[in-house]
Amino acid sequence: MHEVVLRATGNAEDLVLADRLPAELGIEDALVKGRTHQAAERHVLNVKNVEVKDDRILVFASLRGFGEYRYYARAVTAGDFVWPAHGASRMCAHSVYSVHGRGRVEVAEEEDAAVGE
Repeated sequence: MHEVVLRATGNAEDLVLADRLPAELGIEDALVKGRTHQAAERHVLNVKNVEVKDDRILVFASLRGFGEYRYYARAVTAGDFVWPAHGASRMCAHSVYSVHGRGRVEVAEEEDAAVGE
């Protein structure tokens, strides 16, 4: 499962979260079951729309304080790959944005299952 955590010091309306995927990963759940996080009543991620592309997922939402979005990604190729950074910005105020999270992911080949006699 992949998780993206968003934090804001106040209310942020009309956000778009762009989470890019490495080439060897694909979105597992076609319906993309995101989750709103409500640690307290004042903290909430309100997801309005989700678009799944070949190489990314776009989440359109509003945020009050803290929120997280989770989805499943499936490895289709073994190897060592760069995980691109994800970004969040306001749709109508492009000067408000954040880019974070670039890293690496290693996908190991699945060991062959033992065949019974």
